[in-house]
Amino acid sequence: MLLSFLSILFLSINIIAWNQRELVNRINSRNDIHWIAGINERTQNLTEEEFAQLGGAFSCSDDNSNNKKEISNPVRSNIKYEDLPESFDPRIKYPECSTIGRIYEQGKCGCCWAFCTGEAAQDRFCMQTHGLVQLHLSFEYITACEKKSLGCKGGYTSEALELMKREGIVSEDCMRYQAGTCVEDVCPNPKCQRQCSNPNISYNESKVHLSSAYRVFPLSDFKSDTLGGMEASIMAELLEFGPVTGIMNHYEDFSVYKGGVYHHVEGKLLGKHSMKIIGWGVWTEDDDKELLKKYEMKDSSIKNKRVETNVFSQDQKVNKVRNQNGTKYWIVVNSWGTKWGMNGVALIRRGEKAKAYGECDLEKEIWTGHPLIDERTRAMMKLEAEGKGQERERDRRKKLQFDFS
Repeated sequence: MLLSFLSILFLSINIIAWNQRELVNRINSRNDIHWIAGINERTQNLTEEEFAQLGGAFSCSDDNSNNKKEISNPVRSNIKYEDLPESFDPRIKYPECSTIGRIYEQGKCGCCWAFCTGEAAQDRFCMQTHGLVQLHLSFEYITACEKKSLGCKGGYTSEALELMKREGIVSEDCMRYQAGTCVEDVCPNPKCQRQCSNPNISYNESKVHLSSAYRVFPLSDFKSDTLGGMEASIMAELLEFGPVTGIMNHYEDFSVYKGGVYHHVEGKLLGKHSMKIIGWGVWTEDDDKELLKKYEMKDSSIKNKRVETNVFSQDQKVNKVRNQNGTKYWIVVNSWGTKWGMNGVALIRRGEKAKAYGECDLEKEIWTGHPLIDERTRAMMKLEAEGKGQERERDRRKKLQFDFS
């Protein structure tokens, strides 16, 4: 009887501690932040424990085992600091690569680490082949077959990348994602299958590989920049090679993020979470006004919220803003479906000087890899480039003829 009473009391305390509406009200009452809180359909019915399990990222930096690696990018970036633009969104630059902005749903499995690494890999295949290689990779395969990780109970982005380099990764058509679709509160780990669930697809022929798996470190040219060059180094990596994976501290208030530039303001630390970083930008006062206008009619807690103009302080002026006040951010793609955040996307404060590794430690541990592109594809890329070059030359000659006529 006493045990039953204590169980009910504990559950009541847990529910009180996880009152998302109170969390929303407290956040939206502040006038010193640039994001809006609200109840997200994706997370509104989750307990605090269930929301924590949506994280599931393990950090090599916090691990003393043999998972810790110090492998830097084998390909040196040629981008200079002054060439980095104020903003970059690969969804706009590479419209042929639809996977960049595609929003996935991990379900009840804590395998964010598998999703973000697979997503970044398929994006890089497309971007680095100018759209010739369009892939949909199997996140089920990574979750089930990466043995140094714990499947739905969490894992390493570094080891997921090593798996894709060492053994390759099969396509989504070969092995569709099922791990997070169980009826239980927390899904069991899937079994690693060495054959396609679709009998019409060859397991080995559906595989692609990475040529390298590495951690992004500060480039020597950028060490005078914020965070010892880490911020600019991530930007150069994104611009030249494509998306990367980041591991951030996973706080309660991330559950109620609706839009704007997120930074942690309320709630306790629940663990770590991995997501795909694709680009960056700068949030201005006009963006704040548009955000408030969009949400103040939908949520009563926002009606009295006003962001003061002095929030955009002189401290937030940085080189890459080019004489414009604003808050810098990363464009981050989550794996919680479209009914969370900005249709599945988040903007997270970038290059926060007051914090050693950026907002929520997001810039501390960045992992990614280069795709292994076969010779046939490289030959097709060369032909395509030559064709475009000839087309440009024809256009140039036509223009000259027109100018002299």
